[in-house]
Parts: sequence; structure tokens; C-alpha cells
Amino acid sequence: MLRFRSRFWEERQLPTVPDRSNIASLAFIVSRCEWMPTWWTSLPVYAPVLTGWAGGSAADRFGAAPVRLLIGQGMNALSRILGLGTAFIHEQLDGWYTHDWRADPYVRGAYSYVHAGGVPAQRALARPLEGTHFFAGEATHTGGHSGIVHGAVATGIRAASELLGRLKRRGPRNRGAR
Repeated sequence: MLRFRSRFWEERQLPTVPDRSNIASLAFIVSRCEWMPTWWTSLPVYAPVLTGWAGGSAADRFGAAPVRLLIGQGMNALSRILGLGTAFIHEQLDGWYTHDWRADPYVRGAYSYVHAGGVPAQRALARPLEGTHFFAGEATHTGGHSGIVHGAVATGIRAASELLGRLKRRGPRNRGAR
């Protein structure tokens, strides 16, 4: 995840986006870049942040690479994708964060995906259980972000809203009574 001084990528004319006005609303930038082919913007929040992602054999190449190498490869990838000099990308860089999802003992590199015809199961998984259990997570997102952090965050907000709505409908309780 790279944080920049500005959202400079919105000013670029990408080959696959003929209308420059559409660039500011891009959620993904996908390329054929060998090291880090996929980049997410922070939409719907307009922040100067791009999240680079590499899976499969590209992720294997990172292995236990030093953070400086990862950041450098990410900035090189953006330079090629956006047609900007690496010096400009370096000047814009304001901070970064990395996470090795493959080494994370709770994730181990996995994420969810939906089989053809699987959306009804996602909806069922997302439904509250007896008004006492509220479910969130990327697997419960039915709006196209089921395998990514955006979906997890959005469903966390949804589940919290459902819980608050339930508490509001239930009204105040006598805390001393059981």
C-alpha cells in the first residue's frame, strides 16, 4: 500500500480509458506487469493511496524479499503502467505499508470467491441469525467485492448498522434483570 502526496494517477490518460474524466472513478488498474499487475484505488474515498497486489507466481517471487525491494518494484510497476518516470513516483511517495498475506497464520494467502450461481448462498450467509448474530466479511458481500478488503469493510459497516438497528428497535433494557 503506497500513500502519495497527491492522486496524480487521476491526471493520466490510460490507454484503455479513452475518456480522461473516467480515470478519477477507477477502482482498479490492471496491467501485464510481471511483479505487481493489479492496483486498487481507495474508492469510494478519494485518498492518495494505491494498493498493489500480486497473486500466484507473482506473489511467490516476493517470498521473503526485503520491504525496500517490494516498494521499489511497486513504484517501478506504477511507472510503467502510468507512463511516468520513476523519479516522479519516488518524489510523490509519502509512506507505505506492506503485509505478507501468505505468511499471515490466519489467512495464509487465501481469499473467497463465488462460484457461478453462488450469490444466493452469499445472501444467506450475510443474513443475521435470530437477531443476535450479525455476519460480515468479504464472503458476505454481494456487490462485486467478495474477494477483497473493500468487501470486508463494506460488510462490517453493514453488519454494524444491522446490529445498531436491532438494538434501537429493542429499546432500553433493565440491565439488572436477567
